[in-house]
Amino acid sequence: MTKSKLLNRIIQIAILAVLAYFMAPVFADSFRKFNPADWKINYWLLIASLLLMQVVLYAQSAIWSTIIGFFGKSIAYNKAFKIAYLAQLGRYLPGRIWQLFGMIYLAGKEGITKEEATVSFILSQLFATPPGLLIVVAYLFVLETATKYQDYIGFAWVGVAAMAAFLIVFLMPRWLHACINFVTRLMRQTPVEFRLEKKVGMKVLIFYFVTWNLYGVSFYLFLLSILPGYDFSIIEIVGAWTLAYLVGYWAIVLPAGIGAREAALILLLAPIIGADRAGIAVIGARLWSMLGEVICTVLAWRVK
Repeated sequence: MTKSKLLNRIIQIAILAVLAYFMAPVFADSFRKFNPADWKINYWLLIASLLLMQVVLYAQSAIWSTIIGFFGKSIAYNKAFKIAYLAQLGRYLPGRIWQLFGMIYLAGKEGITKEEATVSFILSQLFATPPGLLIVVAYLFVLETATKYQDYIGFAWVGVAAMAAFLIVFLMPRWLHACINFVTRLMRQTPVEFRLEKKVGMKVLIFYFVTWNLYGVSFYLFLLSILPGYDFSIIEIVGAWTLAYLVGYWAIVLPAGIGAREAALILLLAPIIGADRAGIAVIGARLWSMLGEVICTVLAWRVK
């Protein structure tokens, strides 16, 4: 094992150990208070949540297809779906690099160069984040749910600062190219030119905003399916899911953000559905998410 791999493994273990130290008591308390009678599953709502998730994941692959257009290339939505969700299997290995390698390999079969695939991957991560942050700040800290999360108001300011930084870079194409080229050099790849029209870029941001909302709605349907009769705001749930997903999204040293997403989600759900139910719901959410991704991967595999 090389020094870099060993260091990466140590960091993973350290992060998971810290998360386990703080979150294990919450999960233990949730299991101790677990009452099967409170968790009757509404299978129709569960199926609806999974179907909506498939729509969201397909739409996000279509957004990546649009980003490929920045390089003067075109790829059909179905092909983009196949590439995106066969490559995503690499998410369950430590680091985003394996997902990227899968995308490079599959995109290469469609005439997309390694450099173009790499930059499109970076751009998709970059464009997906600000709309998600907008949802988090607006839904959890601006709307009527604000009082529940005042202890985390500092994160809202971080989100606002991140969105402002992105908009500055987005409106200055030279800066955007410089940032992307800096990252590609760090990855020891040759910088590649791309043309970003602001109008198209705004459409990409809007599409990501819509898909984040729909993903949150699918999670809301999932919670309704396992907690029938409980009353919680869809605005709260969409905001909580988006923030937790973003935390896992950027916890790149953890496979598929495992641990980081759960820690964020349990903190966010506890004020909504109660700490005694949040732990079970979070574990169910990971299983629900993995099931949806497995279905998506099977569908992607069948694309010709």
